[in-house]
Amino acid sequence: MKINRTVVDNVYNELKEDIINLKIKLGTRINIQKISEDFSISQTPIREALSRLVKDGLVVYKSRRGYYIIQITCKDLEEIYDLRKIIECYALEKGIKNIDKIKLKEILKKGIKMQKKPLEPKKPSEFCIIDRELHMTIINSCLSQSMNKMYSQIYPLVRISQQLDPLYKRSMSEHVLLIKEILKGNIKKAKNILEKHLENCKNDGIEVLKEDIKNNN
Repeated sequence: MKINRTVVDNVYNELKEDIINLKIKLGTRINIQKISEDFSISQTPIREALSRLVKDGLVVYKSRRGYYIIQITCKDLEEIYDLRKIIECYALEKGIKNIDKIKLKEILKKGIKMQKKPLEPKKPSEFCIIDRELHMTIINSCLSQSMNKMYSQIYPLVRISQQLDPLYKRSMSEHVLLIKEILKGNIKKAKNILEKHLENCKNDGIEVLKEDIKNNN
């Protein structure tokens, strides 16, 4: 039977965004029948989309039990952020002369504006967009296909880890400081801020996971 690629892509993209944005609880068993009913499609394209998500590392298949959203542990989160520190700091050091300063100034303007807004109980999507723009600008500045490929392999997990960091106002303040030092060309200070920023996000994310584990036991 021929599978409609557009249908598969639509299911894949929607599920991926729901997983990354934590709209589906980590560790949850995926109900293929419900997805089939929601999309008004057969289960075949859904299974293909899920197979792609398994390759992305966002879904796991358990024999005779079905598909499950990944469950990130504190150790997983620690490894993700430690990898980010290595990759992003290297990219920043190698790419600071090539970095898109116009883009950085746009992000800086958005960041300063957002700092003035009242604190929201849930991390706003606006912050997530700015966060993604800044870190990808750093990665892209390196002008390395190998670096981009390496980062893209962990990027879905990076996006989930970003959702687990609750103190977005502090993160935004760190973003503003980081961009200012990059624009000055001060690589040493910029790297120190970036390392500290990622370490803070890691520690905050781990605390959220620990609390979640405690509440579910």
